[in-house]
Amino acid sequence: MSLYNHRGMVQDRQALLKLKLRQRRRDEIERQQLAKQLGIETKEVR
Repeated sequence: MSLYNHRGMVQDRQALLKLKLRQRRRDEIERQQLAKQLGIETKEVR
């Protein structure tokens, strides 16, 4: 991937990172809820 020093690309990158973080957090919550339903400790799931 080539480097773009354009401001737009940087903003897109930051937005993408935030989106990934949000998705990861949502996945964590879903995993914890599933673990609770199955009666498994979240430590075992990780």
